[in-house]
Amino acid sequence: EEEAALYEEEDRMIQDYDQIMEQGAPVLVEGTLWTAEALEGAGLDAGAYEAVSGALAAERYRAAGELYVQLVRLRTALAQWADYDNYAEYAYEALYTRDYSLEDAAELHELAKRYILPLQLRLLEETSGQELRALSVQSRMNGEEVLDAIQPFALAFDQKMADTFRFMRAHHLYDIEYGASKLTTGYTVALPAYGSAFIFNSPYGDYQDLSDTVHEFGHFFETFHCTQHDLWTDFNIDVGEIHSQALELMFTGQAGELFGARYGEVYRNAVLYNILDSVLDGCLYDEFQAAAYQNPEMAPEDLDRLFKELSEDYGYSYGPGVDSDPTWVENAHNFQNPLYFISYATSALSALDLWFLYLDRPREAKEVYLELSALSLSLPYRAAAEKVGLRDIFEPETIPALAETLDGYLDGEPVSYGQRRAGAGGERRLPYILASAAALALILWLRTRPSRKERTETRRRETLDPWSPRQNREPLRPSGPDPWSVQDKKPPWEL
Repeated sequence: EEEAALYEEEDRMIQDYDQIMEQGAPVLVEGTLWTAEALEGAGLDAGAYEAVSGALAAERYRAAGELYVQLVRLRTALAQWADYDNYAEYAYEALYTRDYSLEDAAELHELAKRYILPLQLRLLEETSGQELRALSVQSRMNGEEVLDAIQPFALAFDQKMADTFRFMRAHHLYDIEYGASKLTTGYTVALPAYGSAFIFNSPYGDYQDLSDTVHEFGHFFETFHCTQHDLWTDFNIDVGEIHSQALELMFTGQAGELFGARYGEVYRNAVLYNILDSVLDGCLYDEFQAAAYQNPEMAPEDLDRLFKELSEDYGYSYGPGVDSDPTWVENAHNFQNPLYFISYATSALSALDLWFLYLDRPREAKEVYLELSALSLSLPYRAAAEKVGLRDIFEPETIPALAETLDGYLDGEPVSYGQRRAGAGGERRLPYILASAAALALILWLRTRPSRKERTETRRRETLDPWSPRQNREPLRPSGPDPWSVQDKKPPWEL
């Protein structure tokens, strides 16, 4: 009964958080009690409006921060009921059944800062705000036009994907048109009784409507083709997000036909930026939450300072005199889905790995994608990657290798994935492989490959200046996918 009471209290706190973020918290300013609703109809001059609005934002952050501290302590008690030292360990093992540990994730955090951040900063330097705005104008489509743009890619990918896409359209298993009353989100819901699924998405009115729909179709395709019965399937998020993010990257090859060579490259860079952002923000919020749950005595102001320090490690910049950042409360995952966010990072890295295989050997990559889609999401992340022949991102050499490949690709170098998968051609292809290797050796002997331009890790986030700050977020911390989005990262797709 005591344990059940803790779970009920957890649910109540999450609902309280939703109310705080939706309606705000009242605040007293110069003797008047203000709410967000009252402010909108008050007719104040600009100075007074800014003062009240700032006070309301600060109070919202304070109230949410206090609630989070209570939530951390309650969840610590829940973990202790299950004989865990802290809730972070409990969430990793019991909630998400991960086959990697907090220690593995901590090593991944450091590798992401060292190898992934410089590449994201490079993309920011090489893509202008003007180009992104022009791409946004070119990519405005209604829902059916979005599907028309995606369909040639789906039809050419594989017969199974072609049939699935046609089935989805024939039975209108989607709601992706604009609607003033629609929740600003995107997800895919399984319909197990029908052996199918349904896509919901609220469009932005720019290129993201393409990438979001491709993303959700990746989930739709997996749900449609997974071989395990829904009654006893589980859901490993790290595996489930590979299908969607890898398909986003593969679709970038279609962008040149849609937008021309120049803006096709801009589209590719935008998608790549968001994939790398999934890695970096996934690690940032995981490191932040792990620290919070391993030190449950921390006060809200301690958490604000910690978040600011960690954000700087991941490349965010602040104005002079700023020593804390309370905007972490805006990320609902911190409250609703604790320790979830690292799954965006792991899956994005495996998606990159699969994309590189696709760029080098597309037929083989398609086979891997189809095999991965047929696997049950009950299989843990590392086991699933091993099953289909993807690299283990927790091996110390994998992240540096992925970063080197991406850096070379952005320099215009062809992608070479390396060894073929077992069973992907075997002895039948051996004579051709040997002949190719001999030819390559001769070419390299005759012509020295040009050296790659050196990249440094001292780039600063001042390159973010051309981009707009996220809506409803303080401008001190340029954020995540914000150059191309006014929304927070959309919540996870649902089963």
